[in-house]
Amino acid sequence: HSKDLVNWELIGHGITRPTQVNFNGVKDKDGIWAVTIRYHKGLFYLITTASECGGNFYVTAKDPAGPWSDPVWLKDAPGIDASLMWDDNDKCYYTGNTWNFKGSWPRQCAIWAQELNLKEQKLVGERKILTYGHANNAGNAESPHIYKIGNKYLLMIAEGGTNMYHAVTVHHSDSILKKYTSDYINPVLSHRTLGNDYPIQCVGHADLVQTQKGDWWA
Repeated sequence: HSKDLVNWELIGHGITRPTQVNFNGVKDKDGIWAVTIRYHKGLFYLITTASECGGNFYVTAKDPAGPWSDPVWLKDAPGIDASLMWDDNDKCYYTGNTWNFKGSWPRQCAIWAQELNLKEQKLVGERKILTYGHANNAGNAESPHIYKIGNKYLLMIAEGGTNMYHAVTVHHSDSILKKYTSDYINPVLSHRTLGNDYPIQCVGHADLVQTQKGDWWA
């Protein structure tokens, strides 16, 4: 919890019980990846990837301090770094990625979205590819988040791989499930040009939050 986005107090954990996720035999780097937190109509959602122990799932809680529910596993959701958003019509949408190492260029990945029926706890409707990244040879497109700002949909992703070439890029669309156009200003955040000696490196994944004053922070 924080009141200034600088000083933070740990108030709880989403996974607190061995019955939620089985981490037996899993290396530390193959556990939980890229958690997203969202809030909608009185309920908090944590959605994430259990890399080598189950795939993509979400848990819910009325209080972010917990207790959190047992996982809802989305077995038909490939890829990593899942995120959720609710459109104006109250439909929930899941965004994720797929690996396609035999695609048009090395490490090509697709960012996709699909409606998530929270009552049935499953993905429904058609799955749509939104982008393969900003660069014409973008590798490891991942960590997608969709926001509706005004009348436009903004898609923020990571690309370049979790190394020196990591970067944050943004893309726009008039419709949530139609093709997204890359912004001219891309990448919007990266330290790739600052060299190996720079004290902060590999900046890639990001999410947006708007304060009560209207300011945007990543």
